[in-house]
Amino acid sequence: MSAWLQLTRIALLPTLLWDGIAGAFLSGSWQESSFGFALLCGALIYHGGMVLNDVADASLDREHRPNRPLVRGAISRPLALAVGLLMQFAALCLAWFSFHPEGWKLVAFLVMLVLVYDFGGPLIRKSAGPVLLALARATSLFLPAAAAWGFRESLSSELLCWTAFSYAIYFLFLSRLATLEEQGAAGMRALQYLVAAGMVPFGLVHLSGGLWVGIAWLLWAAMLLPAGFRDRHIFWSPERVQAAVRQSLSLAPWILGMALLLSETPWLAALAPAVSLLVTTLARRFAPE
Repeated sequence: MSAWLQLTRIALLPTLLWDGIAGAFLSGSWQESSFGFALLCGALIYHGGMVLNDVADASLDREHRPNRPLVRGAISRPLALAVGLLMQFAALCLAWFSFHPEGWKLVAFLVMLVLVYDFGGPLIRKSAGPVLLALARATSLFLPAAAAWGFRESLSSELLCWTAFSYAIYFLFLSRLATLEEQGAAGMRALQYLVAAGMVPFGLVHLSGGLWVGIAWLLWAAMLLPAGFRDRHIFWSPERVQAAVRQSLSLAPWILGMALLLSETPWLAALAPAVSLLVTTLARRFAPE
């Protein structure tokens, strides 16, 4: 069982569920009966995509990540492929029967992004991989609203759209940093991605009530950036880059917390640090790399 939990990168489940919860409260769709189905659908797509990612990267992992379940033989590659594809198919079926008639199209779009990223080949992964990952993670915020009312209606929330845009930019820079995990990088090169990611919440500060977002931003940046500045003049080994990526992933829930400070349920923002802590704790047991 532990091999499957590692394969699906279960340590990232809390932040994925937080995406759906935050998206639902930002759009007002949390009261709809389809809310739970949207969370389940998002989990199936995301964790199924993680399984397929290991299937596609098995040869690369033999060199760089020998402890991954497929490489060490804990799970067979054909079985992992079947399970990953089945999870994507289950998400499509769930959306077809439980979502708004137009909502399943967003799920199909997310599944397409997953398959293109995982099986598109090295050229697509290298050139468009970060964009695909950022787009998929940001689009997942719209799942609850799309499940209830359809995708076009979900775009009517300005706050949700700004949050999704900020989230996409954050994961874009984080994904660019993650591309350095295999060979390492000069400290200043890696730091530039962290600094760029750290500027993302500025897109929310301009909205009404931005003072509290600004305070949360400063607290968040104080956790995200200092270690990178300290190591800016040294070469970052692959392990050092992985540590920076893992920390940044664990801090991603704060961005949604900042957005919730501007919503009708600002109290929900208090859960963001708890989600970050839970992700960090799980990552020690089930390493997402």
